[in-house]
Amino acid sequence: MTLSEVFRFAKKREDAFQQFFFRQDLIICRATSILVMSIMVLLMAIDYYRVQNFTVVLLARVIVFVVLSILFALTYQKNMKANELQVWLLLINFIFLGSLFFMDFMTKMVPFYLTNSIVVYIFIASTVSGMRYRYNSVLNIVVVILFFFYSPFSPNAEFHRTQIPNIVISLHVGLLIGFVWERHKRINFIKQSQLNNLINIFSHDMVSPLNSLLSLLSLNDRHLLEKGEFDMHVENIKKTTTNNILLLQNLVKWSRSQMDGFTPKVESFEVSPFVDEAISLLQNAATEKQITIHNRTIAGHKCMADAEMTKLILRNTISNAIKFSHPNGVIEVYSKPENGYVMLTIKDQGIGMTHEEVERLFTRKVQSVPGTANERGTGIGLYLTREFVTLNKGEIKVESTKGEGSMVKISLPIEA
Repeated sequence: MTLSEVFRFAKKREDAFQQFFFRQDLIICRATSILVMSIMVLLMAIDYYRVQNFTVVLLARVIVFVVLSILFALTYQKNMKANELQVWLLLINFIFLGSLFFMDFMTKMVPFYLTNSIVVYIFIASTVSGMRYRYNSVLNIVVVILFFFYSPFSPNAEFHRTQIPNIVISLHVGLLIGFVWERHKRINFIKQSQLNNLINIFSHDMVSPLNSLLSLLSLNDRHLLEKGEFDMHVENIKKTTTNNILLLQNLVKWSRSQMDGFTPKVESFEVSPFVDEAISLLQNAATEKQITIHNRTIAGHKCMADAEMTKLILRNTISNAIKFSHPNGVIEVYSKPENGYVMLTIKDQGIGMTHEEVERLFTRKVQSVPGTANERGTGIGLYLTREFVTLNKGEIKVESTKGEGSMVKISLPIEA
């Protein structure tokens, strides 16, 4: 995933992301509020004995305590929205930071009070504050800039000057931590969204043929169907079931690939028999459209990859070629060694694609286009194919011209 894909969500998706982590953010806000309020009470007790202008300190601490109490209460409001929580967090953080500068200027605090507080705050804002990265990073930068402008006028100006390198280093580390944390959360959101989409598609596509089968059996039990009608419906259900088996295999393999610690089971195998197997499994679909599939791969070409994933890669690409080929068309599968890889080329003479359609092929947006015989599909086959190829340290490219067919080129590491 590129940084642009991870961080640049459309507004609707950004709102969904905010809402996805909203409950977690509420819990974090409550826990942090309780923690900081407890620290405020402890500091009030300590400052009573060590600070001369205790009234000023008490006022600042009480203001922060009251504001955090309000935030804590607001997190239990049923009508609060994710973006409203971010606004409240920004406001409360400004008040908290204001209290730090206020106490440093108005009272005789220890010299390291302000600088240490800012360093701690930077790390809290970047991790457990509940604020999104865009907010906490801007706020941290503003805090450091304010410190630069304020420090010459501080009662502890000389000490603050020596701490500028520490503040700058803390800012950079805080920004990096916040970036990594936000990226982790956004990637988890993207994966969860993908999984939800796949589950929705899978559940819909699995239920449809099962309902059709139940209806067919019910009609047959009541002797409401002639044998010819029954056989015709059975054939239709068989076609749908074949597609669903491929979808199920894709989803099982993909879900395993998403598990932490999963690695492909790499082994050496010859490519040509795998192509024969894929053609054999898809022969019925090809025969119905009178499509001829030629295996022109060269015997002896071996690659190093996960065998089961490679079978799915071949089935997905050849199935796609059948789907978009015209009746009486020809599909050819070639292999050749190239720069340490075995390149498999699946070439068809089908409807082809425009450059824009090729660009959209491997996106996460599930798109299904009917085939030349109005075949249905889920629109996720090639996306999952790219995932499998990437996991096996390979590459996949598509070349196509509208009306002239397509070529899918898959490169897998060659046997050493």
